[in-house]
Amino acid sequence: MTDQQSLPSVWASDGSGVEVVDAAKYSSGWVAEIPTYQNFNYVLQTTTKNILAYAERNSYQWEDSINYSIGAKVTDNDTHTYYAFQDSYNSDPSIDVAGPKNSWKRAPNFGETPTITDRDTGLHLNNVDTNTTAAWAQQSQTVTAFRPSVALVTTTATDNHVIMNDAGFLSTLNTGTTSVPDGRSATGNAEGLYRIYHEGYPPEAGVGEVPQDNIVYGRQYKSTDSEAYWVPTSGTIVANACPNPVRGAGQGWFNLADGTHYTDIFDGDSSQWVPSSPPQVPTADSIPFDNTGTTLTATTMQAAIVELSLQN
Repeated sequence: MTDQQSLPSVWASDGSGVEVVDAAKYSSGWVAEIPTYQNFNYVLQTTTKNILAYAERNSYQWEDSINYSIGAKVTDNDTHTYYAFQDSYNSDPSIDVAGPKNSWKRAPNFGETPTITDRDTGLHLNNVDTNTTAAWAQQSQTVTAFRPSVALVTTTATDNHVIMNDAGFLSTLNTGTTSVPDGRSATGNAEGLYRIYHEGYPPEAGVGEVPQDNIVYGRQYKSTDSEAYWVPTSGTIVANACPNPVRGAGQGWFNLADGTHYTDIFDGDSSQWVPSSPPQVPTADSIPFDNTGTTLTATTMQAAIVELSLQN
């Protein structure tokens, strides 16, 4: 491998003894002649400057009259970096703004040329793995590290998040408005670190955690000192204060304030406490009538009313 030799050195950098070579001479090159040292210095100076410019920017600034091919990278006055998504000639990326875009994107593309031509749509990984089967044969992107992570940083004043593989667990770290790594703990029970549960990694069963098996939406669960798992419960809460209903879970509540038992009922619109045995409005024929001291023979209020109506 060739060793790099004094890359920052530019030939004739002080400008003395340099004379511009015109376009015609560049086209023909040296012929049967002895070139002036001023012209020769200019050629060497231009070559070394161009090499150094690439080292400084990792790309050249855009110029017209260059045939750029797909994947070419240029800078726009050192402000933005552009990538050609199609062959381009004399299409200035700084003014290539009318949609659809003509030639340039601000983010690179890997794989096949994307059909999206909006220059601000970000990084494209377009069929880079060329895998056409359902088998895990290739992958589009790999992040390998002790704790591989991807930061999702917003430009607004809202929380930022880092998605990571924390010791084998898919996790997310809420960093607040901090966007630059600050050395905070990012493993185990660290503040702001949450594991992402999914079918392959369901929540663990245990006191203080969500039940693992046979979870029914809206039901309540309990745990005792002798149990390692949450178990469904439909017991009755005994309290003065009204507990929150749980979407018609059938939970009971005995109200110590009025001595009434309520049941959690969902009526299709809301969940609410309903008296389990609401009071029945008595009817006249069920109310006893004491006929002592009267001439009536009726023993219920309804019979007494009828008897009195007949006497009149």
